[in-house]
Amino acid sequence: MFQNTTPQKPQNEFEAIILAGGRGLRLSPLTDSCPKPLLKIRGKQILEYIVSEIRLSGVSDVTIATRYLKDQISGCFADRYQCVEANFETMIDSFIYVASKSIKDYLLCLSADTLITKNSMIHTIERHLETESDITITLSRTNKSKKRWRYITDENGFLQELNIGAPNNNLERSGLVMNRQIIDSLKDYISQNPNYGQFDSGWNLIFKMMLDQDKKIYVSKQNFPVFNINTKDDLEEAKSFVLENLT
Repeated sequence: MFQNTTPQKPQNEFEAIILAGGRGLRLSPLTDSCPKPLLKIRGKQILEYIVSEIRLSGVSDVTIATRYLKDQISGCFADRYQCVEANFETMIDSFIYVASKSIKDYLLCLSADTLITKNSMIHTIERHLETESDITITLSRTNKSKKRWRYITDENGFLQELNIGAPNNNLERSGLVMNRQIIDSLKDYISQNPNYGQFDSGWNLIFKMMLDQDKKIYVSKQNFPVFNINTKDDLEEAKSFVLENLT
């Protein structure tokens, strides 16, 4: 059992960035007039659960990247958190745009359709500071995951290779922290590889780019609760998840 502690680092050195601009087509018609992050589970918005866990983890600075039905998200959260429109085609371009605005040393990175706990955030932050990595990923086992990414690490847990094609590994990302300084490396990589988007777009592609630039990526495997919301069935199943794991 992980202790409910906060990282031994001033919280003003961290900023949480939540990507909340997705269209949520698989949840249509629920998302035809309401952005997915504002859909409710047990009377509380998905995004509200996420920001609550962030604050309980000890991180107080939160930026929400918006796009689809952005005014609704801003209307609910702009009085408490910074909302930034990221009107780009790919998730990576949106992330770079928002992350480049940060003045913090460390970025706690989240997606607005994935529920994770404060303890997984704290764990990831602590491992990041201990290992002095450029990026730290926490992976948790879940029966819902059908991810086919294979993470190959050395004996110390540092990522050596990342590829697609492995059988379903039941591993889901339950935490992600990175140094803000690597954003410049991402920009450089993309400027040198303008067709990067034809291969994939997402966090794992960012990890592959940074491996190509010899960045230190630490992978921690722990069984923290994690739940992705992509379909109407997920929305229904999430009721039990939040009751058991979130505040």
